Amino acid sequence: DAELYGQLGDIKYRQEDYAATAKAYEKAIALDPENAQVLNNLAWLYATCEDGQVRDPVRALPLAHRAVEIEPGSAHILDTLAETYFANGQIPEAIRHARQALAAADDPKEYYHQQLERFEQARMNP
Repeated sequence: DAELYGQLGDIKYRQEDYAATAKAYEKAIALDPENAQVLNNLAWLYATCEDGQVRDPVRALPLAHRAVEIEPGSAHILDTLAETYFANGQIPEAIRHARQALAAADDPKEYYHQQLERFEQARMNP
């Protein structure tokens, strides 16, 4: 069941077992390739993971794009796409998508402001 694998991935993420997280999310996507939340979560994991064995920003980008295709107006999914661009060194694209995430966000918007500021700082101070 795709939903159960997605939940298992969430549990493993909270336990900081990132390799198991990736495996669970990959299985969930294999069973349900249209699950925007799992696509988003796996993209975030690959873009930001502190474990270098799991971190894979290049792999994160198409996952984040697919999640946005499925849920184009979701602030947190747009934020993940921005983060994946940032992780891949594509700062202008990160800024563009961070602005979209901020515009789509409900209050409070502080997190989205901080993300945008972080990306803009990176552009000014490479």
